[in-house]
Amino acid sequence: VRVQIRNLPNQFETIGSLRSEEAISVRPEIAGRIDKIHFTEGQKVAAGALLFSLDDALTRADLNEANANLQNSERATKRAEEMASKQLIARAMLDASRAELAVNQARAASARTHLDKTQIRAPFSGVTGLREVSVGDYVNAGQEMVDLVRLDPIELEVRAPEVVLSSLALGQKVDFGVDSFRDDIFSAIVVAIA
Repeated sequence: VRVQIRNLPNQFETIGSLRSEEAISVRPEIAGRIDKIHFTEGQKVAAGALLFSLDDALTRADLNEANANLQNSERATKRAEEMASKQLIARAMLDASRAELAVNQARAASARTHLDKTQIRAPFSGVTGLREVSVGDYVNAGQEMVDLVRLDPIELEVRAPEVVLSSLALGQKVDFGVDSFRDDIFSAIVVAIA
C-alpha cells in the first residue's frame, strides 16, 4: 500500500433539531367576527397575503363618519382662513378651526388604521398550520387563529462536544445528515455559536 496524504473530515455525532427560522401564531389586533378565511390549511402563502377578513361594517361606518367630519372641518377652516385674512373674525376662532381640523384628521387616520386591522395578513412567506377558528367565530384581540411557519431556510441546532468547539467558526460550511434521509448529505453555514 502506498501511503498518501489527504484531508480527513472533522466529524462528530450529536443530537440536534431542525427548526424553522420564523414561526408565529397569527393573532388579530382587534376583536371581531371572522367574515372570510382566504387560505387552506397547509397552504404556502406569500408575505402580505390576506389570511382572514373580520367583519368591517362598524369600522367602515366609523371611517365614513370620520371622513365626513374631516371634510366639514376642511371647509370650515378654509372659510375661517379667508375671513381671518380680511380680519372679519378673531385669530382665536381661526386657531380653534385649525385645531378642530387636526383632531378630525387624527380621527380619520385612526378609523383607517382600525379598518386596516380587520384584514389580517401574513407577515412573511410560509406555510399555514391548522386553523383554530372558523368563519362566523368571534375572536378577541390576541387570540390564536393559525400558525405560520417559514420552512426555507431551516435552521439546525446542535450541541457540539467541547473538543470540536475550537474547530468551529462563524460562516464556516458544515455538512450534516439526518436519520430520516440516511443516504443524503446536507450543507449548512454556522450562523451562531452559543
